[in-house]
Amino acid sequence: MAPLAKHLLPTLAVLLLAGCASSSLPVERIEAARCSVDGRLTGTWKSYRTSQVGPTWMRFTFGCDCTYSSRVQLLWMRISERGTYHFEDGAIVTERPEGETTRLPFTLEDERLLLEEAPGEEHAYRQVRHLDCGAPP
Repeated sequence: MAPLAKHLLPTLAVLLLAGCASSSLPVERIEAARCSVDGRLTGTWKSYRTSQVGPTWMRFTFGCDCTYSSRVQLLWMRISERGTYHFEDGAIVTERPEGETTRLPFTLEDERLLLEEAPGEEHAYRQVRHLDCGAPP
């Protein structure tokens, strides 16, 4: 076996076995009186981009109950997480069950959600499903 193959095969095996990561802790729901959502943002938003590790498909779903789910799909790996969200000074603030938070400044332009995912790194999402939070369950 070639020297490169000896090192490459175990690495590929580990990547394939670790191909799915997710947050498995339960999400605590926010009381309805404390939950305030922006009806323009509720629903599912998708984005596609090329990254340093290949093609990347992103998805955020913002629910009427202040919960969210996100998924990052690569060719060889999927990362999913769930948690709660709220709005703060022009940003969506997500909180995972472990207590970690992420602040995503955003703007809405021409039916696109522009999220600043890192300083100076803004990505456009298109809404593929809208949730009407005023409708009865």
